[in-house]
Amino acid sequence: MIDAPPEIPVFQDLVRCGLDRSGLSISFDDLLQSNVVTVARKAGGEASQFTCIRSAVWGRGDISFDDEKLQSDYRSFEAAVGLAEVRWEARHWLAERGMLEKLPDFSVGTPPDRIVRGIEEFCSIEPGKALSLYSPTSITFRPDFLKISASPEFECLIRAMTAMNLEKHGLEFVIIGNAAVAQEEQK
Repeated sequence: MIDAPPEIPVFQDLVRCGLDRSGLSISFDDLLQSNVVTVARKAGGEASQFTCIRSAVWGRGDISFDDEKLQSDYRSFEAAVGLAEVRWEARHWLAERGMLEKLPDFSVGTPPDRIVRGIEEFCSIEPGKALSLYSPTSITFRPDFLKISASPEFECLIRAMTAMNLEKHGLEFVIIGNAAVAQEEQK
């Protein structure tokens, strides 16, 4: 780990959030290919500062807290805020195209296969061509659909699944790795 000089802008912004500079350090994570600011216990930090902290590090790297509870709370906060942001962006994208008001709103208890077909139909895709149920609770792309270069339909599927609340149906969208795709192609 390399101790960074105090004039690093992210440190200045974190200090403005109320963290003590003496408890901040920065390193480069080879796996993430990104800088990671580590917040030691002596830097302080509490949940009321999370919005400011997130703004300070946004686009500059990742942040890690030595305090495990603070780390867990921050990850939960970041996941909730991030989900709200991407959901808003997806709904905005659909609204700009006059599609938001047509977005399917399935009632709780709708069978998962009906939801998958409805999403495809919404995006003008023949049912069964783009999406499949990987498990009773997981929706994924069909391998053949992914071979098609980027298309408006692909964008629509991503935006529609993000904008709607799949969680209320006990569903999630998952990406299946290349090994699983190769196995399915061998069938």
